[in-house]
Amino acid sequence: SSVKMAATASATCLLLDVGPSMSKLPDDAQGRSNLEMAVQAVSAFIRNKIFFNPKDEIALVLFGTEETENHLADEQGGYDHIKTQTPMSLPGLDLVRFVNNSIVPSQSEDTQADFFDALVLGLDLVVKGTAGKKIKEYDVIMFTDAAMQFTEGGQMTQIINGYVDNGVALRVIGIGGEDFFEDDEDEPTEPVKPELPEDTVTDPKLASAILKYMCSKTSGSARSFASSLEILSQFQARSVKPSIVFQGPLEIGSLQIGVIARNRVQEAKLQSFGALSSEVDIDPENPNSGKVNRITTHHLNDDEQTEVDKEDLIKGIRYGNEYVPWDEIAQTAFKEETTKCLQVVNVIPKSNIPRNHFIGAKVISISHTREDMHAATALSALCHALEETESVLVARYIYRKNAEPILLMLWPHIKLRYECLLAVRIPYSQDIRLLSLPPILSNPKNAPSTEQLNAMDAFIDSMDLMTAMKYEDEEEPEEALQPKHVFNPARQRQLQCIEHRALNPGQPLRPLDKNLAKYAMGNRDEMLETAADKIEDLVRLFPLSPMSEEKPEKALKSWAEQVDTTDQEQQAKRRKVDESEPLTMSNLLKSKITEVGDITPVEDYEALCAEKEVDNLEKATAQLQKRVDAMVEMFLGGSSGLFLSCLQTMRKHCLDGNEPTLFNTYITQLRDKLVAKLDMRKPLWDALVDNSVTLIKSNETVASSVTDEEADKFLQLGEAEAEQAASQATKADSDDEDLLDDL
Repeated sequence: SSVKMAATASATCLLLDVGPSMSKLPDDAQGRSNLEMAVQAVSAFIRNKIFFNPKDEIALVLFGTEETENHLADEQGGYDHIKTQTPMSLPGLDLVRFVNNSIVPSQSEDTQADFFDALVLGLDLVVKGTAGKKIKEYDVIMFTDAAMQFTEGGQMTQIINGYVDNGVALRVIGIGGEDFFEDDEDEPTEPVKPELPEDTVTDPKLASAILKYMCSKTSGSARSFASSLEILSQFQARSVKPSIVFQGPLEIGSLQIGVIARNRVQEAKLQSFGALSSEVDIDPENPNSGKVNRITTHHLNDDEQTEVDKEDLIKGIRYGNEYVPWDEIAQTAFKEETTKCLQVVNVIPKSNIPRNHFIGAKVISISHTREDMHAATALSALCHALEETESVLVARYIYRKNAEPILLMLWPHIKLRYECLLAVRIPYSQDIRLLSLPPILSNPKNAPSTEQLNAMDAFIDSMDLMTAMKYEDEEEPEEALQPKHVFNPARQRQLQCIEHRALNPGQPLRPLDKNLAKYAMGNRDEMLETAADKIEDLVRLFPLSPMSEEKPEKALKSWAEQVDTTDQEQQAKRRKVDESEPLTMSNLLKSKITEVGDITPVEDYEALCAEKEVDNLEKATAQLQKRVDAMVEMFLGGSSGLFLSCLQTMRKHCLDGNEPTLFNTYITQLRDKLVAKLDMRKPLWDALVDNSVTLIKSNETVASSVTDEEADKFLQLGEAEAEQAASQATKADSDDEDLLDDL
């Protein structure tokens, strides 16, 4: 019977130079040798494979060792001072521990190995180690400073052909250089073929040139130790093929372009982990061993805590202070039927959509369908037209039938080797809340001066991330912390802690890695240095002084605190009694508030609204409104304090409970009552005006539609109302004179 081999994503052979030159400190090493940086990079590479690509296979070869252990030396001879540490296999923590703790450099100059031999051995391990397996990518990665003896002997062309014929890419780390033929390279360059020596030589510059040339011919890359370590020290996200989210026509009026939309960038969220029980012995071979199963039940808020069956549960939508049942029948009845589409609805200048309106969690790339030259031509023309006119498309996007329609903004993305549209979600007008908030500084004495405002503006401009990244060979500054160059720092730190705990159980977690801190904070130090003079201006213009931390002593609340006793327990009991409500006859006789009364309406109303078991806001407000109406009807002059307190308290609770209509409707009716008999109720009207008891406005809660102008106008009398009030006042004076005449 045949055994079906599991498909793996890639196979990589790591060639690590441990020769004597690797122990030396380069000029820009910051106290670390090339071998130390190479070991750290190899460890990070293997760690990323374990976390994100556990099916990838790795082989590890050390060259420059004192011993010779490899199959080519046994079969053919030669290949001296090269050791196959691990054949092609799945990596594990044992390999990481070996790389971190067991690799030591060779001290003898006689142990130098030829890097051409190492390249041949690496290619042989990849080809033979993956025979019969489904492999997507083949790589050989060499870590070396190229400071060893080597003999070309006509091997270079044969080795390049062997790598190309087997689809293996050569990547060299430690000799500097650049990536070749990357998608974002506008002008890719290729190294020139170097002059090859006839004899055995030790020439690091020539060896580096040869390796760079070989990398370019095998679609590989060459990097320095510092740059590669900066990349490999990050936990890479799992490399996956972009998923297709839409395939169909891009509709622009009557024009249809066949396109395919794929997820290009999306947030890397923290990895979730299942809970394991510490009360059982966990079997490492069984993934379900010790797993904790959670069971959720629902209960009523009654004395018996009655359990509710799952069949009796129904979805509810909160509307104000109540929940409206929303079953499947209602959802089906109100759900809009939609069809899959990507339809352009407008073309607008790109400056019309600010960046803070990008609300999507992902970026989508839209390219033409394969082998459709008409679609490719149309899409290319569309991209260039948008680029030249600095415009963007607004499109209605429905990824499947009956899905929720969303708005996308599409803009051109033109590179040397490809052209496409990029898309991100933008909000509907209902999703944008432009709240007009009251001023922070209500006291004019605390308002900042013009000089202070200008200093703060200058400081903010100096800390702008859009121009924070500056390169020596570039004239224009670039945006810092671009998503394509930055990994999620929270996810990176999480996985670093997991790795450290797995390799070093029982030890405290190590501090934040400096490369990770650089990604998380960007070039903060450079930005602070640039903004140093702006910061000095802020310190000078905004002087700070320490506040006194002394708290005034509280007045004694009862006779118990004045008793001088050494009994600590007795003092604690007395203090506990004192911190509660005062012990009075009214408190002992006080019963539970069930309605708003005539004597203390404000206190009764607040007590009803404070109950957590039941939502009493609407009921209590209606009762308080009746009490206020009674005050108005019976008002014959005198104090309006209770009337004002009732309305202010009612307004506060309606605002806190997000029920502005409850208050606005009543206060409008009350205003009509006061204005209708303003001659008798003018003190009540004056109390509203003097204390600005007006409608609840939209800048106080989004549930209100009342503008500031409408609220201000509410407390002003119209022309007809003013004339009516004047007529009532004249009639009242006339009645008073008639009464005096009668007397």
